[in-house]
Amino acid sequence: NVTANEVVADWYTRQEILSWSAPVVDGDSVSITNSNEARFAAVTGGAVAVSHYGIYDAATAGNLLDSGALTTPRTLNVDEVFLVKAGELKLKFK
Repeated sequence: NVTANEVVADWYTRQEILSWSAPVVDGDSVSITNSNEARFAAVTGGAVAVSHYGIYDAATAGNLLDSGALTTPRTLNVDEVFLVKAGELKLKFK
């Protein structure tokens, strides 16, 4: 359950992906990537480990639409900003 492990901190809020690329068909699957970056606020209070992502349909609570492990888990230190650049988040559907 990704929600049970979601970051809980004053600096953290979910970031909205405003647009997605056109679907790309590859064999029996279709993929899309984020068209805008998602920039989180700078970490405060203490370091936090980040290993997974979750995509929800709401800024708080809501329904979990997709989740998975990050390619490279990270520890974010105080004052560090987690950034997902445009094109870095790829969702693949079968």
